[in-house]
Amino acid sequence: MALSDILTDPDSFFDQQATEPSWFIPIVLVMTTSFLAAIAASPGAELSGEAMSMVVDHQTQDANQTLQNVFATGTMVIAVGWTFIETLAGWLLYAVAFYAIAHFGFEGSGTFTDTIALTGWGYVPAVVNQTIAAVASYTVFGGVSLPESPYAAQETVAELQSDPILLASGIIGLALLAWSGVIWTYAMAKLHDLSRRDAAITAGIPVAFIMLTRINGIV
Repeated sequence: MALSDILTDPDSFFDQQATEPSWFIPIVLVMTTSFLAAIAASPGAELSGEAMSMVVDHQTQDANQTLQNVFATGTMVIAVGWTFIETLAGWLLYAVAFYAIAHFGFEGSGTFTDTIALTGWGYVPAVVNQTIAAVASYTVFGGVSLPESPYAAQETVAELQSDPILLASGIIGLALLAWSGVIWTYAMAKLHDLSRRDAAITAGIPVAFIMLTRINGIV
């Protein structure tokens, strides 16, 4: 079946996937999402690292330019690397949650490995989300020059992090996460032989938890 069927006919799409789970495309979707998330985090992390290095330089009074650059670069690499790993780990954590709720809550019949595979299909909206996030991030943070004062630099970064473009990106991300929840509902219903209601609960609990954490981060 074509990838577009997950949008136009998810019921039939997951009928087949529940019987013969595919791993290749889900892995590509999750890896693409992770790379895009890392790219989206890069400009903001770079600017934050630069501001933090300026504060360290100001407080120590003896940090040279090389050390300042190393600190800024290290901060950015850690932030971007963590974002990549966190996004990748999210795939497994979603699958664990779906399997646990379906298996122990509703006596679902699907296996854990198949749950991991079908969970990957829910990252179709996540690819769109992280693409939008990357564009928004580079629009807001790209090419910004920080003030020479370290505290003014920190204030500038904080103001940029509250930019309406990033807020809009975050709200769109919530809508796309809800779309992922719909996809996972169909997937868990077919894989674990659940009613639509039970599948919605299975997918809805983890999605609602993540959505609440994101809302808290936005506001």
